[in-house]
Amino acid sequence: MLNNKVVKEWLKQFDQKDLGLATTFLKCIKLVSNNEFEETITNLLLDIRKETTGKKRIALFPINDKDKLRAKEEDKRYQFNSADRVGQMLTNIERSYKKDFINSPTIKSMKAERVDNIVLVDDFIGSGKRVHDYCKMSLSSTIKSWISFKYCKIWIVTYSVTEEGLNFIKNKFNYLNENNIKYSLLISKTNFLVNEHLVEFLENYGFKTFRPPLGYKNICSNIVFQHGCPNTNPSILWAHSRYWKALFPNQGVHPEFIECFGKKSLARESELLWKINQRKLALKFLESENLNKLNKGELLLILILSLIQKGYPYTKIYKLILEPITIIKGVIDNAEKIGLIKDGVLTVFGRDLILKSKLLKTNSKKTAPFNKSLIGNYYPIQLNGLQR
Repeated sequence: MLNNKVVKEWLKQFDQKDLGLATTFLKCIKLVSNNEFEETITNLLLDIRKETTGKKRIALFPINDKDKLRAKEEDKRYQFNSADRVGQMLTNIERSYKKDFINSPTIKSMKAERVDNIVLVDDFIGSGKRVHDYCKMSLSSTIKSWISFKYCKIWIVTYSVTEEGLNFIKNKFNYLNENNIKYSLLISKTNFLVNEHLVEFLENYGFKTFRPPLGYKNICSNIVFQHGCPNTNPSILWAHSRYWKALFPNQGVHPEFIECFGKKSLARESELLWKINQRKLALKFLESENLNKLNKGELLLILILSLIQKGYPYTKIYKLILEPITIIKGVIDNAEKIGLIKDGVLTVFGRDLILKSKLLKTNSKKTAPFNKSLIGNYYPIQLNGLQR
């Protein structure tokens, strides 16, 4: 990401002394490609299909903003948003699984088919307010009565949800329990809020945007989709102003930034390893040719083993690694089967694997000689692995 043209231009706005924090901030962001998003949502819906009984089709509805719904009614200009992207995806899912799902059916057609499962789909749940407003304004009284008399069960599916959003939804809707809310990624208080210097950095530059520096409701999430950037992310990412040029202006993704999605990068993993004091391994993630050749599952295995070695329980690992929970569970299950982990602790075999990863040779490319007369005084962002 750091070598992208759009990112380089965005970084020019920061003072030289803050560039280290700016790059650390970017490394903490989870980028979700369209392919990853669609594949994940499809799998979550198929999981619900397996859990439900009978052969009746499941009704799917994209969760839309109340302002967009009002615009349709008042004949105002309709601005397409992430819900439209989700809606198109659900139509494709219906076409692929015609016997299992029906997208945005009418009350009449649901009565005719006696639909007894309704799924509300969103890309990301930050504060939970959009879900609340949708259920309050858009769910018809008929559907609400079906739910009340338990003729019908309601589900919520999303790629990712924050702990604040999850708790808000569960408290607002007594007919919803956590088993009926399906998600791939749970975001707790992110690494941004743990680092006092990073919070101060976000607040100092965020005031230039005239928006909440830590994002809507101070949620400070760290996820960006290929179809848009949530406003719960820090405002320096998405809020454009006279004094600040956002990386994702008005929550949109610049065409020249799209190349960053789906691209293999170990920056976020190395940043996490550095924070848990696995510094030698963090540097190897960035410098070793052998580690760069490993696939995603193998890299996740090393990262998970490192966290376990530092005493992190599985529940904490699910929140620290910004990858789908099902994938992390799969890696842990395989590690237990081959004897790397036993009862949540590394075996001798597991510790040896981490040790060997630290001893891998790094790249030995020669660098150009330093010419002070050409560039003047130079102050490195990092020295011996330490941030400036």
